[in-house]
Amino acid sequence: MKIDGEFVEVTTFRAEKYEPGSRKPQVEFVSDITHDLSRRDFTINAIAKRSGRYSDPFVGRLDLLERVIKAVERPQDRYKDDPLRMLRGQVRVAARLHR
Repeated sequence: MKIDGEFVEVTTFRAEKYEPGSRKPQVEFVSDITHDLSRRDFTINAIAKRSGRYSDPFVGRLDLLERVIKAVERPQDRYKDDPLRMLRGQVRVAARLHR
């Protein structure tokens, strides 16, 4: 969606739980933005703007400035849930950060 000349993604806050061997999570809706952002792949995806204020609990804006991609919380847990996250990270580095 485009708002005031900027592309914006809108989503409901949620939590996910993966069963071993499955990439399809069980979804539960939550009311806490930090809980929702904690399920994101990378810190640069875990930034939200709500009512004119930013929520950046995993310091993704700094990672954008430094042009690095980091997993939210423990990388081994992120990649264990969904191994394709590693590939998405590599593609994003190549496509967006020119590294």
